[in-house]
Amino acid sequence: MSYTETSRSDLFVGAHVVFTGTLGLSRAEVAARVALLGGTLQRGVTSKTTILVIGDGFEGHEPQDFPTLVAVMVADMRAQGHPIEILTENEFATRIRNAKSSALAFE
Repeated sequence: MSYTETSRSDLFVGAHVVFTGTLGLSRAEVAARVALLGGTLQRGVTSKTTILVIGDGFEGHEPQDFPTLVAVMVADMRAQGHPIEILTENEFATRIRNAKSSALAFE
């Protein structure tokens, strides 16, 4: 069994994830990680978006904490009742590490 098969987690199943800002990983790498964990990477915010990951070293959990156009769009959508979770890149990386640890523990 390959690493991909054994480490797959349902962490992001059904999630539609958007990244904004400069990331420590390439877009291809984060796309692969989101897909491995069951999610779909989106190029931009839509009504399907469920998670926004913000790079550039920003910290916070409210859209107004981040000076990006994408964050402004998310703030507007949240004000209209659309639930979008906001993660910093560090929080995203922690979830990925925890998912890998859990998957590897059951091998």
